[in-house]
Amino acid sequence: LDARVWQYASSGTYADTISVAAEPLGMVDTPSGIGPGLVFARWYASSVAPNRRVLLVPAAKGSSGLTSGGVAGWTYGVSGGLTAQAIAQTLEATAAAGGNARIVAALWLQGETDASNNVTQATYAAALDALIAGLRDELDAPTLPFIIARMVPEYVTGTASQIDAAHVDSPFRVDNVAVAVARPAGMTPDSLHYNA
Repeated sequence: LDARVWQYASSGTYADTISVAAEPLGMVDTPSGIGPGLVFARWYASSVAPNRRVLLVPAAKGSSGLTSGGVAGWTYGVSGGLTAQAIAQTLEATAAAGGNARIVAALWLQGETDASNNVTQATYAAALDALIAGLRDELDAPTLPFIIARMVPEYVTGTASQIDAAHVDSPFRVDNVAVAVARPAGMTPDSLHYNA
């Protein structure tokens, strides 16, 4: 545990409260792997003043699609959808953290469901760009860094290569977007999620 890294969980014992962050993070549903959140938060904490704390807002939901529409997906503008929930949770977390709190980055690791649904690169890219713009607008953070973690490399075959291409191309479409390169052989036995 890192005493400087906290979370405002979506689920679990400490839902809707600030608590010390530990794997698995309190995302929307039961995690089936790990995400980039805690590693990023520990790295970020090491780069800021010692008196600063880092607050994660885990909003991930397994098997959710960006282009699925409805409340079970990440399509921006859907009332009650996952993006709307993540925005609301982030606003609650910053209010709970106090007046000096600021949002420093959004982390994104998603795409497998859209790949399974044969979503094209163009369709996914348009939906991702809309999500980034909407997130920045509603959080009043027009230049918020948006960091995309690529899917497990071994998974990126067939239709998944369309989603991966949309991820890789994102910095050329939208300002302040970066793509984190994944290391091969870092997957769980399901060939879909990252291991520690």
